[in-house]
Amino acid sequence: SKESLLGGDKVYLAELAGKADEYAGVADSGLKMLLCRVILGHSWYTEAPTLGEDDKSFLDELLQSQVVHSAHTYRKSTTQLHEFAVADARFLYPEYMIIYNRKP
Repeated sequence: SKESLLGGDKVYLAELAGKADEYAGVADSGLKMLLCRVILGHSWYTEAPTLGEDDKSFLDELLQSQVVHSAHTYRKSTTQLHEFAVADARFLYPEYMIIYNRKP
């Protein structure tokens, strides 16, 4: 499995399906991706391309104490994609499950 930017036990979301595809789970019927509505609440924001272990621990503490409800990373210097993480699944509302296969 891939090492996530933020580490830990969170739900990861991406603004583009191509990025989400990197994290899609494989099942017998194909790859699965959820299209969700998300409440980000108070969000911790960073443009850092990577985070050190101290940063990840600090963010985990913030999320667990509910000082912030989500993390928003903008990988400005690399992919220029916005990615999000929430620690509480109650902030997610799955709209659709998309089942698909990649073309070789």
